[in-house]
Order: sequence, then C-alpha cells, then structure tokens
Amino acid sequence: ITTVGMPIWVSDLSSKAEYTKNLKTFQTCNTVGGLISAPLPGIIADATGNYGLYYLLLGACLLFAMVVIAVIYRGHTQPVRNGETAG
Repeated sequence: ITTVGMPIWVSDLSSKAEYTKNLKTFQTCNTVGGLISAPLPGIIADATGNYGLYYLLLGACLLFAMVVIAVIYRGHTQPVRNGETAG
C-alpha cells in the first residue's frame, strides 16, 4: 500500500474535476494521522508496561485498512469489454 503514490490513489478514486480537492484532503489526512498516531506506542507502553497491545492494535488497524481499501477500489472499478477494468 505504501508503494502506491497518493496521486495515483486519488486519480483512481476521483473524477478529474475533484482530483485537486481530493489530493489536498488525502495529504492533509495522511499528515494529521501521522502526527496523531506517532506518540501512541509510547503512551500505550507507559500505560501497560510493554508494546504488545500496540502491536495488536497496529495489526488490527492494518487488516481493517486492507479491507476498506479493497472495498473502495472494487466500488470504483467498472468492468468494460474484454474483461478489462477502468477506473
């Protein structure tokens, strides 16, 4: 997931008219999410005494994100002739 550039995600999930607005939104959410989640490992480790709960939470979030992304992409791809897909 992290190897796919954000402009490609936005291009796949947006119309041309919404591209710029959606790219700004994706970039803002990505930055804010990083700032908010950066201290979580330390906070959880301080509260519980180890990082185990954080790793479980991280794994659950990863699985959730994979499902959400798959559903979103499936909803935005339209079958076309010859079995190809178009975004």
